Amino acid sequence: MNFNTLNINTISKTQVESKSILTHRSVKDSSIQAFRGIAITAVVLNHSIDSANTFHIKENFIQQNGISFLLAQSVTFAVPFFFFISGYFSCKKPINSFSEYIFYCRKKLSRILIPYFFWSFFVLITFDSMYGWNIQKIAVNLLIGYVQTPYYFLIAMAQLILLAPLLRRCTSHRFLNIAWMSVTPISLCLLYLNKFIIGYPLRFKFFAPLFLFWVSFYYLGILVSTNKDILRFVEQKKIWIFSLCLFLFFASSIEGLGTYFLTGGGLVSQMRLMTALFSAFFALGLFSIRRRVTSWPKLLVILGDYSFGIYLIHSMLLPSISQRLGNFSFLALNPVLYQLSIAVSVLLSCSLLVAMMRILFGNSPIKKYVGVC
Repeated sequence: MNFNTLNINTISKTQVESKSILTHRSVKDSSIQAFRGIAITAVVLNHSIDSANTFHIKENFIQQNGISFLLAQSVTFAVPFFFFISGYFSCKKPINSFSEYIFYCRKKLSRILIPYFFWSFFVLITFDSMYGWNIQKIAVNLLIGYVQTPYYFLIAMAQLILLAPLLRRCTSHRFLNIAWMSVTPISLCLLYLNKFIIGYPLRFKFFAPLFLFWVSFYYLGILVSTNKDILRFVEQKKIWIFSLCLFLFFASSIEGLGTYFLTGGGLVSQMRLMTALFSAFFALGLFSIRRRVTSWPKLLVILGDYSFGIYLIHSMLLPSISQRLGNFSFLALNPVLYQLSIAVSVLLSCSLLVAMMRILFGNSPIKKYVGVC
């Protein structure tokens, strides 16, 4: 009797523990998907604002839609946050040999480069007037990820995947941690030096795909994943982190306005020092509350699940949706509502397309090739 009772209690305890582990994994996975959902929403919103606003605000900040500038500035964390999340997940499996490194790179690169080339060629075939089949121009834009503007992210990510094993080995050395975390700020300072002192005209399309401008976000994700003390510290100091994040948001806004009024050019940019710091602390802020939130909005989780597919196709739909919504006079009279309407319409359209492609392709590997798996 006692033996049977012991067995029942043991089995019951094991089942409870297993259920607890599964629940923890589910919450853990849903939080990351929710973070991806936040990031992809920010990407689409940023591009929607850009498509419907030229930000000419020198004459009058309010009349020229300065609110849209603040809204756009608030979502500049999007791409850096994607790099942070990618770095966080780059440490899940050990790499102890060259063959494991080759397997790792082949698996990771195929997941981003096959969809990249598929959709790039789709764009070239569908919108051939963009290039007039200029082979040299096509080759350059394929190399730097500029067939569609957002694709530079994939080229930079490919470089970081190749570097990932090296970066992971550096995390045990304090000096190397400081060195890698300094690469992006130093690169941005050199960009400032060129802009304000040297005056050589650099184009976003040529320096944006370089890993140098993104590696510190990726490395920060690796550090958070491998060093539990960092995550514990972040969770303990979450109030301070969010406060600093808010301060950096306003500092980055002032930085954007200052550079715009002094030198012209783009008003909103990810390639600024304060903006980079704001993005880094925003990522840390979200991770500081990750284990405290047990239920994330389902919509964000779904958007996160669809995020890669949305990222690949949203810029193709954005111009036509923007143009059609611009025909409504009440939207034209309210720029912020117009921009938000574009973002919601693009997210909804892309999500429906991704869902339809998943159903259409079923278990076929084609889902992987087009980036909707």
